[in-house]
Amino acid sequence: MIEEIPIIRDYRYRLSDDLLGNDGSLIAFLDSFVRDQHGCSTLQPESIILSSSSELFIFTAPEAKSFIHAVCRIFPKASVRFSSLACLGFYAAVLDFLQSGDRNSLVLLLETPRFLQQYCLNAINAERKDNSLNAQEGFAVAYLEKIPRDRLKAGMMIVNDCQIFGQPEKINGILECIQKGADCIMRFQSELHSKIVSFELPVQWSDQMLKGFRQTLPDPYKPKNWLKGCETKSKHYMTLKPLLELSLYKDELKETGLISLTLGAGGRLGLLQVSNHNDANPSISCWPQKGIKPRTCNFDSDLEKCRKVADCFSSPGNWPRIYEQIRQNLYYFKTPAERRDNLFYKWILK
Repeated sequence: MIEEIPIIRDYRYRLSDDLLGNDGSLIAFLDSFVRDQHGCSTLQPESIILSSSSELFIFTAPEAKSFIHAVCRIFPKASVRFSSLACLGFYAAVLDFLQSGDRNSLVLLLETPRFLQQYCLNAINAERKDNSLNAQEGFAVAYLEKIPRDRLKAGMMIVNDCQIFGQPEKINGILECIQKGADCIMRFQSELHSKIVSFELPVQWSDQMLKGFRQTLPDPYKPKNWLKGCETKSKHYMTLKPLLELSLYKDELKETGLISLTLGAGGRLGLLQVSNHNDANPSISCWPQKGIKPRTCNFDSDLEKCRKVADCFSSPGNWPRIYEQIRQNLYYFKTPAERRDNLFYKWILK
C-alpha cells in the first residue's frame, strides 16, 4: 500500500477591518481561492473545518453566522465541524484532518469581527492581569490533502508533523511543557533540519517559556537563532499566525524545513513542521500520528450558553462579570485539568 502524505495544497489570508460587511467580498475571496485549486468552481471538499479563537462565540455575530451558512450552501456535500483550541486553531484543524478519514478538507479560520475577538482576549488577559494584546481582524483559508507519496511533486508543502503540548496543572508544569517542546524540536531537527519561528508575545508567560528554551536547547537551536514571529504588541493574529509565517518565510522554505511555534491560552504550545518536497531529498512524514485526542462537545447547548453571554455585549454594565462569564464558556480556559497533549475541542455542525 502506497503511503499517503498530508500536504497544505494552498492557503490564503486577508487582514482588514469589517471583513464581514454586507458586500459579500469574503465569499468572493473564498470562491476565488477555490477556483484557483482546480481551475473551476465545482471543487467539493469532503469536509470543512472551521476554527476561531473565540470558539462558539463566533456564531453569536450575525455576520459571521451568515457567512458560515453561505459556506455550507456552497459546499452542500461536505461535512462541517468546528475544531478549536484558543490561538492554536490551525494546529487543531490539522490534527483533526490527520486523524480523520477525509482525503481533503477546507480549513476556514475566522478572527472577525474584531470586537468579539478582543472581548475574548480581554477576558483571558484580565485573569492574568495583562491587557497588552490587541486583536487583528482577519480570515484565512487553507486546502489540506492526503496524497500518495508517489504523486508528490517538487514544491508541494508537506505537513511533516503537528503537535500541541499541554502544561500540566502543577508546580513544575511549565517546565514539563518546555521540556516536551524542546524534545520535539530536537526530534524534528534530527529528521529534517528546519528553521524555527518564534512564539514570542509581549506577555510574562512568553518570557518564561523563552527563558526555559534558552536553558534547555543546545546552542544552534536556542531562541537567539529563531526567526522572528509575525506578532507584535499591537498585532495579535490568533489562529492566523502560522499561515502568516508560512508566507513570511516562503523563501526560507525553499531551502529548509520550517517549525512554527505558537502559544495557546491555558498553558499550551503548538509546533507545526512543514517542508517543501524535493525529489532529490524526499520529505519525511511521521503521519499517521498517534495520540490525537479530540473532545466532541454539544454544539446546540454550548451555543445557547454563548448567546446568553453575548446578549450582554450591547449594554455592558459590569465588564469584570461579563469577562468572567466569557471565561466560563471558553472550553480551553475552563478545563485546565484537560491540558493533555494533542487535545482539542470539536463540535459537529453537519
